[in-house]
Amino acid sequence: MINRFASVVSSSGKSAGLAARVLSPLRQQVPSVASRLIARQASQEAPSFDAEVSRIYKIISENHRHPSGPWVTMLEKIHNYANQLPKQDFSVLDLATGPGEPAETIARQFPQATIVATDISPDQVALAQRMTETLPHMTAQVADMENLVDFDDNNFDIVTCCYGFMFPPDIPKAVNEAYRVLKPGGILVATTWNRVGMMEKVQGIMERIFEETPPKPPINPLSLAEPGLFESILGDAGFHSLQVSTHEYPMDLTKDPEIQFKASTLPVKATLDELDAWAKAKEAYEAVKMDHGGYNDNGHWIVTGNEYKLTVANK
Repeated sequence: MINRFASVVSSSGKSAGLAARVLSPLRQQVPSVASRLIARQASQEAPSFDAEVSRIYKIISENHRHPSGPWVTMLEKIHNYANQLPKQDFSVLDLATGPGEPAETIARQFPQATIVATDISPDQVALAQRMTETLPHMTAQVADMENLVDFDDNNFDIVTCCYGFMFPPDIPKAVNEAYRVLKPGGILVATTWNRVGMMEKVQGIMERIFEETPPKPPINPLSLAEPGLFESILGDAGFHSLQVSTHEYPMDLTKDPEIQFKASTLPVKATLDELDAWAKAKEAYEAVKMDHGGYNDNGHWIVTGNEYKLTVANK
């Protein structure tokens, strides 16, 4: 999902200015923290994806197996494409694979294909490499989706990216790289968020901490939610014949209260670390929690309001 955490929206000049205005009352209290937070947003520095974040993300990402989730709908598109090929020995590059999906799902469905799973985070790639032990036709390696230097032009039949294109500092550059490594006639299969129920909860938490409109989070899953924006970037890169559909599914954040809290604050983890505001965040979380989800019969916390866009584009 997330694997190069930096939002184009939050790091724009406009948003950096907003961050400066919102954080100005804090400067006298914590000048070095406020200055670093503003500077990071302005410079598009990506927050680290450490082992703890990787663990929480893996729990969240298991929801993508929902029948309406991206790993299922992306696989359907790949089946449609593969059915048109004379052989099933095609090649797939999975960008922002996180703990190895949808690369693993594709690999298990197509044993004759060659699957390369990539992510900018070594912690995430380490998780993905565990899957390759039972899937000899799948490999996993560290790669920056903005600079796919390890891969030649016109190299892959399919490029997949599940919730990854929202996060590179230079999204058009990442899309151009995906286009470059695709073979002529190949396809890109990508998902991007339109709405994320947890982001509404994040907004409520941060408003209570800042007591006014907070800056955009360092991790912004909605940076490509503007209608037509992603399609425009794809067209500029050279992609054509776009097929676009929207889908919704719930997020199960388990019955563990600590996981629920950490998952709900994941997009602003770096900001809360900088401001040392976890105690306030916990208090704010408890106040807004019931506004953005509910418990199922098994005691699991379910967050609704998650809508994504599935895009298939041809080279």
